[in-house]
Amino acid sequence: MDDLQPLVQHAREDERVGEGGGGALLAHFVFVVSIGGLLFGFDTGVISGALPYIRDDLLQQYAGDPAALAHWQELIVSSAIVAAGAASVAGGWLADRLGRRSALLLADVLFTVGAAAMGAAVDQYWLIAGRVLVGLGVGLASVTVPIYIAECVPASRRAALVSVNVLMITGGQLVAYIADYGFSYAPGTWRWMLGVAALPSLLQLAALLRLPESPRWLAGKGRTAAAHRALQQLGAGGLASTRPAEAGSGGSPAAATVGGREGGGSGSAGSGSEAAAAHRQIGSGGSSSGGSVAVAAQQAGTPWRLLCSRPVLRQLHVGVGLQVLQQVCGINTVMYYTPTILQLAGLSNQTALLLAMAPAATNALGTVVGMRCIDRLGRRRLLLTSIAAVALSLCALGTAFLAAERHSPPVLPPTEGDVGVCLAAAAAAAEVPDCTACLRHGCGFCGGGPGGGDLAAPGSCLRLDGRQRAQQAQQAGELAEPACPPPSQLFLHGCPSGYTYLILCCLVAYLAAFSPGLGPVPWAVNAEIYPLPVRGVATGLAATANWVSNAAVAQTFLTLTRSLGASGTFFVYAAIACAGFLWTYFVLPETNQLSLDQVQQLFAGGGGTVAAAAATGGGAGGSASRGGSASGGGWAWGGRHKKRASDDEVEDLT
Repeated sequence: MDDLQPLVQHAREDERVGEGGGGALLAHFVFVVSIGGLLFGFDTGVISGALPYIRDDLLQQYAGDPAALAHWQELIVSSAIVAAGAASVAGGWLADRLGRRSALLLADVLFTVGAAAMGAAVDQYWLIAGRVLVGLGVGLASVTVPIYIAECVPASRRAALVSVNVLMITGGQLVAYIADYGFSYAPGTWRWMLGVAALPSLLQLAALLRLPESPRWLAGKGRTAAAHRALQQLGAGGLASTRPAEAGSGGSPAAATVGGREGGGSGSAGSGSEAAAAHRQIGSGGSSSGGSVAVAAQQAGTPWRLLCSRPVLRQLHVGVGLQVLQQVCGINTVMYYTPTILQLAGLSNQTALLLAMAPAATNALGTVVGMRCIDRLGRRRLLLTSIAAVALSLCALGTAFLAAERHSPPVLPPTEGDVGVCLAAAAAAAEVPDCTACLRHGCGFCGGGPGGGDLAAPGSCLRLDGRQRAQQAQQAGELAEPACPPPSQLFLHGCPSGYTYLILCCLVAYLAAFSPGLGPVPWAVNAEIYPLPVRGVATGLAATANWVSNAAVAQTFLTLTRSLGASGTFFVYAAIACAGFLWTYFVLPETNQLSLDQVQQLFAGGGGTVAAAAATGGGAGGSASRGGSASGGGWAWGGRHKKRASDDEVEDLT
C-alpha cells in the first residue's frame, strides 16, 4: 500500500485547504441540478393560484353540482401527483439505467411539453393531459435530483447541499405565487399561469448539456476514464468519495476514499490535489470495509436480492416512512390549496393570492434555516422538533377554523321574490341556519365582507350561479337589481369572518414549523441511506410513497372539508403528526456527518442496534464503526463526526 501514501498526504492537504476554485464549480453544479426542485415547487404553487380561476370556469358547467365541481378540482390537482408517483417508480430504474443527467434531461422535455399543453388547454380534459405530462417530469426529477447531488458533493456538506433541492422547491412555490398574482390581471389568467412553467425547464435543459454525469454512476458502470473526466470537470477535490467497492463494478473492491471535506481540494484543473482526489474516489486496489452493504451487493449477485435483504428493508422502512409522514401531515393541502384555504376564511380570489405569498415566503425562509441546522443539529433532533411544532400549529389552525365556524353569520329566511335562492334553504330553513351550513349544501352566501358592512350580519343563501342568473335577468329588463347587490359579497368558498388573519397566521406558523425539518430531512435521509447498487430503485420507491400519499391527501382535502369542515380536517392532520412523532422517535437513527459507507455499516449492524439507539436518542457518542457496528454518538441528537469520519476514511485507504 506504499503507492497510496501520497494520496493520503494529498487528502490531508485538501482538508486544510479552504474554499477554492472547486467551490464555484460545485455551486454551479448544485444550482443547475436543483432547478429540478424549482420545477417541482413551481408546479405546486402555480396550480394553487390557478385553481380558483379554473374553478370559476368550471362553474359554468357544474354550478348545480357542487360534488362534481369539487371532484374536478381534486382531479386536476391530483392527476399530476399520480403521474409523478408513477414516474418515480420508473425514475429510479431510469436513473440507474440511463444515468442521472440523462434522466433529468428527459424530465425537462416532459415538463416543457406538459406546460405548453396546459397553456393551450381548451377544456378540463386537455388540461389534465398537460398535468399528467408535467407530473411525469416532476416525478422523474424528484428521484434523480437528490441522488445526483448526493453523489457529487462533500460528505460533510451532503445534507445541506441536498437540501438546496428542497430550498429550490420552496423558492419555486414563491415564484409561482408571484407569477399567479401578476397574471391574475391578464386575460386568460390560468392559461398564462400554467404555460409559463415551461421557461425554467428549458433553462435547466440547456444548462445540463454542459454538466458531466455522476462520477459514482460512471464508476459503477466500469467507465473509469469517464469518471476521472467527470471528477476533473466538477472540481475533484470537493466531491463526495466514490468507492468502487460500493459501486459494484467488476474487479476487486477498491479502497475507501478520502473525499468529502468541507471546501474540497483546490479545484484547479490538473493540480496534484485534484489528481489525487480523482484517484482516491475512482482508483482501484486496497481492501474494503468488511461491514459494507455494498460488498454484500456483489456477493448477493443481483440488486433485487439486495433490495430484499434485511439491512435494505430497514432502510426502506425508515426512508419510505419519512416520505409518507411528510405528506400525511397535510403539507400539500396547504401548498396546493393555500388560496382556497384563505377563501374558506372569507377572502376573494386576488386577495387570497396576494396573502398566499406570506406562507410561501415563510416556507422558503424556513428551508434556509433547515439547511443551516441540518448538519449542526443532526437529522434526528431537527426532524423531531419540527414534527412537534407542526402538530401544535395544526391544532391552532383547526381551533381557529372552529372558532370561525361557530361564529358563522346566520342565514335569513327566504322571502317571496328572492332570486336564485338555494333549494336546501328554501325547502327547510332549519337545515341551513348559518353561512357554514349554506356552503356545505353547495350554495353561496350573500353577506358582509370587506366593504360589505358587519362581518357577522345575516345574509342570504343562494345557488352558486344565483348572482349570474340575476344579473342576466337584470340585463334583460326582468329584475330591478341582482340577487346579491353591492356592497354585499357572494361568498362561494368561505364565510365572512373576523378570524381570517388569525387563520393566515396559523398557516404561516405551520410552514415555519414544517420547512426547516419535515421538509428537507426526509429527502436528505433518503439520499444517503441506500447502497449504490439499489440507490436509484430504493429512492424511487420512497419517492413513489411520497407521491402516492401526496395524491391521497390532495384528492381528499376538499371532500374532507365538505364533510368534516376545515376545522375537523386540520385536527385529523394534527393527530397524524402526533403519531408520526412517536414513530420517528423510535425508528430514525442519526446519520449526521457519516460517510455514505458508514451509513451502510450503521444499518448493517443489526435491527436491535438501530431500534435501541433510536429509542434512547443515542446518548453515548460516536459514529458507525468499521465492521458494521454502531458505536457512540452516531445516534446522538446532535454530535460532531466530521473529524472521526475523515480519520476512518484515511484508515480504510491505508
